[in-house]
Amino acid sequence: MAVVDLMVERVWPVAKQIVLSWNDSASEIFVLDLPRKEFGRILDVIIDATHDPVVLRFDGINLDQERVLNQNMRDQLVRASKMSTVHSIRGSLNANSNCYFYFWVDAEKRTIETEMVFWNDLSFPPGRTLEDHKEMLGRILRIAHRIRGENHQSKCILSPEYNSEPSELLKGGHKKVAIW
Repeated sequence: MAVVDLMVERVWPVAKQIVLSWNDSASEIFVLDLPRKEFGRILDVIIDATHDPVVLRFDGINLDQERVLNQNMRDQLVRASKMSTVHSIRGSLNANSNCYFYFWVDAEKRTIETEMVFWNDLSFPPGRTLEDHKEMLGRILRIAHRIRGENHQSKCILSPEYNSEPSELLKGGHKKVAIW
């Protein structure tokens, strides 16, 4: 836990510019180039780290009705990820804030890219103390850290909403980006 707290302090100068923007904007954490074989473990992290996780997109198809992310659904997601596909899940961080997880499975490279999306206004509402904001950031960073697991070659990137190839953020030139 102390390592993550140090991480919060390390990224806070940039993170506060990203997450404390109260204009209905979203922020994202990308976890790049995770081994596809770890998808089950990654889903277990989300089941453990969020409240009431549900599947919104399964094997590239937006579901008409969300499905509870239970053991059976977890296993279906893992089986469907032997081929290139996309899944999405929503899990609650607290009573007012959700995190959306998008998984981009690349069968050829045998990798998964995880994208975590959360809304600043809900996760870091105005009027809260600096301690409260850092605590929430720590919670989100811990989830990303657990998703990365022992894959230290996988980069994590915190950025404002970004709708292009996230590996481009690694090239520099973006002031509001934290990479670890």
